[in-house]
Amino acid sequence: LRTKTSIKLVPEEDLAVVFSDTPLEGSIASVEDKRSDWSFTRYLFPKQNLPKEEAASFTEGRYNRERILRGIPEGAFEIQSRQAIPLEFNVDLMGGIDFNKGCYLGQELVARTHHRGVVRKRVLPLRFHKLDPETVKPVRSQDSSFLVNVQENCQLTRNLDKQNEFLPTSIDSDGKLHILSRTDGVGKLILAHGNIGLGMMRLDSLKDEVSRTDLATLDHVQSDWVLADAVIPKWWPLDSVFANL
Repeated sequence: LRTKTSIKLVPEEDLAVVFSDTPLEGSIASVEDKRSDWSFTRYLFPKQNLPKEEAASFTEGRYNRERILRGIPEGAFEIQSRQAIPLEFNVDLMGGIDFNKGCYLGQELVARTHHRGVVRKRVLPLRFHKLDPETVKPVRSQDSSFLVNVQENCQLTRNLDKQNEFLPTSIDSDGKLHILSRTDGVGKLILAHGNIGLGMMRLDSLKDEVSRTDLATLDHVQSDWVLADAVIPKWWPLDSVFANL
């Protein structure tokens, strides 16, 4: 509080943020992103010194797809103010909470939830695919990695209505899909970004791979059903995430 500092206002249009998994020279500032198992570093560059090769190969679109596939929400659109419990948004798994220090607003709730070891909902990555209206069978993309168009600077979109509920389904012997319940949802949509997205999902309903597959939600814009597979990120400590559920 007593340190003498000077602040210089720099126009936002003169700066650019670059995400890179290789070291870059000439940045004003840099910080390693330790929220997941990736090795990204954020660099702040004056636009006149922006490395052209890196700017062309590592776009905002690729960054968003990488973090979504790892279940990393960010920003006020995805983490709503006054409605977000940090553990449900995976802040504890990303190293964003120190349980040995305080005090902060909501500390009692966060600490109690952590020590009880029961987090019933978490943000999970989603992989979208379609339902064939004639055969009533799921139609999956041939690209199993779901990393299509990662080089494109595509913007985050809401292809489905925000807060759409996901409903459990089952597949019969003919491969046709049936919705098990239209009232007992297993999660809600937060964000759709092309064929992937994020959802706030109930972990007790998604303990095994079968229960995480072909979750149905209605796209009111297209008046059509869309299916999603919920994904457990590989970097999560599964024993602690599903403990006591």
